Amino acid sequence: MKKFFFLLLFFFSNVPAQSVIKQITDFNFDVGSPSFSVYSMEGYLFQHGNLFFEVHNGDSVNIAALKYNFENDEFEDLVYITRDGFINQNQDVLITSINSSVAAWETDRNGNFDIAYSKCENEIWQPVQIVAETEEDETEISFVKNQNIFACECALAVFNRNGSVFMIDLLNDPTLEDTVFAANGSVTYSQPVASSGGLIDQSLIAAAIRDSANVTYELVYRIKDDSGLWGEINTIELEGEQRNPQLDLVGNIVFDNIVNGKSSVHSVNLENGDEEIIFSDSVDSYFNFKTVYFDVVTKEVIDYYLMFPYVLQKQSGGANFVVASTDYEYDRDTSAAVTITQPQPSVGTLGFVTGNYVSYSVWVDSVDGHTNLFGVKRLDPIGDVNDDENNRNGYRLYQNYPNPFNPTTTIEYSIPFVGNANFAYPTVTLKIYDILGSEITTLVNEKQHTGNYSIRFNATNLSSGIYFYSLQIGEFTETKKMIFLK
Repeated sequence: MKKFFFLLLFFFSNVPAQSVIKQITDFNFDVGSPSFSVYSMEGYLFQHGNLFFEVHNGDSVNIAALKYNFENDEFEDLVYITRDGFINQNQDVLITSINSSVAAWETDRNGNFDIAYSKCENEIWQPVQIVAETEEDETEISFVKNQNIFACECALAVFNRNGSVFMIDLLNDPTLEDTVFAANGSVTYSQPVASSGGLIDQSLIAAAIRDSANVTYELVYRIKDDSGLWGEINTIELEGEQRNPQLDLVGNIVFDNIVNGKSSVHSVNLENGDEEIIFSDSVDSYFNFKTVYFDVVTKEVIDYYLMFPYVLQKQSGGANFVVASTDYEYDRDTSAAVTITQPQPSVGTLGFVTGNYVSYSVWVDSVDGHTNLFGVKRLDPIGDVNDDENNRNGYRLYQNYPNPFNPTTTIEYSIPFVGNANFAYPTVTLKIYDILGSEITTLVNEKQHTGNYSIRFNATNLSSGIYFYSLQIGEFTETKKMIFLK
């Protein structure tokens, strides 16, 4: 569990300098609820640098977006996804392919709140569609994370209707509803989230906050495996009240836990029940924790570690702060005092540039009579391991080129001398893996002598996305990431 939260800093060298807090918008109207896209597949984060938010104008609320310009580090080109006289709020956005995405939100255009969505194809938003339309309010729409394990073009999402949680697929049959948590008498559910099992297995995990006559704000979850049926409802056995659940890519659930009015951020591993406190101290409250996950690879073959740019709210001495991570460790962050009680922090990955993931933590604050967006940028190297101990024998695995590539790329490595004391040629293996750690192909598996080697890899029959290539020579192992973009 420790390796999940505490990234080993020595994995990387030449870490780029981090940004300072900046005001992102300067509108003469109020904005709120900033959010970023959820990626159905990590490899789709190349083209989508969008920040979504609500625009509040009189009695109406609309959904808008700004596109991130990687060259000048600015959010620009304001686009309205909705522009009517109704309330459109609490949006979530899923990237479904390299050039398309789906936005969903709740709207009151039919007199009560229903689920609405719009598809975006090649940066053009399509007409709004209304689904899950009943006389009850449909709210709290949230896309299922890590949907790439399903062999279909899906847009799975969970939502709340009258205290029950349902799952639908907006792109296929949104009228076909799968009941996840059913309200019963005094028992209701809220704040639903869901994710595939990701690197653990191909199950679905759903979580929510349960309220009943006996217990309030109780975190529960259940799992849907290959049988197609939801398993029993499990409870997180922890003192206090739970709120704001999140599911990561490897089966951990992260949430705020409130005891005697003070909030801290916890994580529980759903496989073994291990609990870890992420943020807590004896004086301050930490809550509204948000994070986004992406992987790096260590010198062990396909050994996943998760990076997580994060942002959360902190109350200290009666004042409110937003704390945003700017580096791999907890003590390297930026704390910003805010003047409003609900800064609505959010964090997302925008894409990559010059070998780095670009992520932003954003929040809302009041300035010149309106609420606007503020944020801080973070850069993370793309999974390139350069461990001096790992290279003690002088073996070198170089970054493939071109990268991204389509459909072929070159992988180079070097063997500086003949392997052992008996001057035997070392056995060299070079393998390709997908994002789930499954072996795709073996490019090299033979004894080789001193020299520089160059191998061409052809990904014609593969899907766009992130892949790993791993070189092993005796005890030496090094793994790097490459990106196939059709």
